[in-house]
Amino acid sequence: MRILIIDDQSPNANHLKMALEMWGFEVQVATTGELGVRIAGQFHPSLVLCHLALPDMDGYAVARTLRRHSALIQTRFVAVTASDSEPDSSALKAAGFETSLSDDQLYHMTAALRQERKAADDDLAHPFVGQDTSQGFAFPVQDPHQDDRTTQAIGSPGTVGGDAKLTNPKRKGASILVVEPHATSRATLQWILEREGYQVLVSENGLTALKLFIRAAPQIVLQNLLLPDIDGCGLAHWLRLLPGGNTVPLLAMSNKPTLLNQARSSTARLDRFLSRPCLPSYILQTIHGILPARGSDADYPPHLWKTRTPSNIISTISFEGHRWPGARILVVESNNFQCHELISHLVEWGFDVSLVRDGEEALYHAQVRRPDIVIIDPIVPGLDGFEFCYEMKKNQLLASTAVILSPAGAVTEVDAALAQEMGAVGYASRAPDFRELDALLQTTFAKSQAALRSQKLP
Repeated sequence: MRILIIDDQSPNANHLKMALEMWGFEVQVATTGELGVRIAGQFHPSLVLCHLALPDMDGYAVARTLRRHSALIQTRFVAVTASDSEPDSSALKAAGFETSLSDDQLYHMTAALRQERKAADDDLAHPFVGQDTSQGFAFPVQDPHQDDRTTQAIGSPGTVGGDAKLTNPKRKGASILVVEPHATSRATLQWILEREGYQVLVSENGLTALKLFIRAAPQIVLQNLLLPDIDGCGLAHWLRLLPGGNTVPLLAMSNKPTLLNQARSSTARLDRFLSRPCLPSYILQTIHGILPARGSDADYPPHLWKTRTPSNIISTISFEGHRWPGARILVVESNNFQCHELISHLVEWGFDVSLVRDGEEALYHAQVRRPDIVIIDPIVPGLDGFEFCYEMKKNQLLASTAVILSPAGAVTEVDAALAQEMGAVGYASRAPDFRELDALLQTTFAKSQAALRSQKLP
């Protein structure tokens, strides 16, 4: 792959040039805009990294000029900005830039490339005991239009440099790199994927994601679009540039619709988009359908789509004899209609009901008011229902509080199983007439009363 760097700061440009050449990229450097235009006309780069502040013509003018060149139709343009400036996104787009990086971001990412290359060379020169180096170290550079991925992993499977484990060798599924800045979301995603048998690598930022991608060659990347060090589309561009990155499925996720819409219209070549919060079954279905080895989305394993048939629902539900005096229920629901329906139903039974709209607020409310039971929709904003269970079980004061995940629609088998494994007392649908939820509430309160009575016994 050919890369053109247009930057009047020669030390920075040469530093990046050397780092990229270490990985086999063919790199040219221009210190002025006019020189960059001339080199690009002959060099025909696949990627142009152009600083916006140039001595003769600004980066916007350079990009507009190069965009008109017939041989550069497929070329990708990335703007480089001063670390203390915020470029106008509309001006970048109008000039033809696909994304932007600050000087600081580019510096740190360059340092990471150099560090990882040096570490890889050290691994090859000084193998650990038992490490197979018969095939050596190979990261072939790929053209953007090639589909073959023949990347060799470094060291033994599941290791970095032969010692630190990246993946669990007992799991035989595909390897997935999860890039998620929020610790709770990162932990729950890892748990959901590992339960399904996938090998999972986790990163909290783009820089670490690049390191893991280089060292471990994951088969899928699941990335949040909002990262602390680089935007999600920028990370996707870098991943596509790295050896093996051209054919790896990239799944973008966000709880911000505007970011998802921007990512869909960008040229970062993201493959799928997940609007969070969403059910684990949907995440697993999406990943299963996009795996390179899968032929069609139609052959999902049954547990990923099969809905559970409500069982053990008694014909007449009554809380008489099972009621707690002043029993407190916290409802976590963001939909106004669903809120009204559920709260009205619970108030009819005489419960003291409180309402919050998102999982983070619910966690604070649970700490302050200590409800007897929490009924939470699994896809509320903030912390979703599964993340809420994770946080509740981590808190010693709240771990014993009963949590029911209650979707408004049908119950998928895998979601119900995951909810109980996360610590919920159950996963009960409210449709069509609250019968399944009522039965679970009755069972939960009966167990709680029995536990209270046993505590009172001498």
